[in-house]
Amino acid sequence: MKKLSREIWIVGAKRTPFGGFSGSLKDISAIDLAVIASKAALAQSGLSIESYLAGTGRDMESLFAELEQSARDDLRRELCLLALAEELEIAVGEDDLRAEISEHATHSGEDPEETFRRIAATGRLDMLRGELLIQRTIDHLIDTVKAVAVDLPVGPSSSDASASEDAS
Repeated sequence: MKKLSREIWIVGAKRTPFGGFSGSLKDISAIDLAVIASKAALAQSGLSIESYLAGTGRDMESLFAELEQSARDDLRRELCLLALAEELEIAVGEDDLRAEISEHATHSGEDPEETFRRIAATGRLDMLRGELLIQRTIDHLIDTVKAVAVDLPVGPSSSDASASEDAS
């Protein structure tokens, strides 16, 4: 079994908050919510960001570089899924939006029609449509793609590399 390339630290049991559609969290980005949860987890553990960085052998610049790369990877995945949805003609119509909003509104004790109007007024229907489209595309992949077990090659060990250099 391949080992992780770096340590993973679990520093606390905090998470981003739950909110209703177009509720009090609507103007806070997912990244900002993640930062809030991360800071709370660090504070709960008594670990400062400086201690975390020192413990992981990183600096703020490398942390931001990793976060930027992660954001780029997420965007690539999203664009690929949207392109696949277009190719497969997967669509999300107004009825689909209403059904999704109704389900969540009912679950949180809100009026579905009022919630739909509120989301439409904020201009967030297109964002919700995109999220549903991506989820439907993922669901399609799960339903139609056959999993195949693959043995991944393990990189050469340091002794193999030395032997190769000695042979040349």
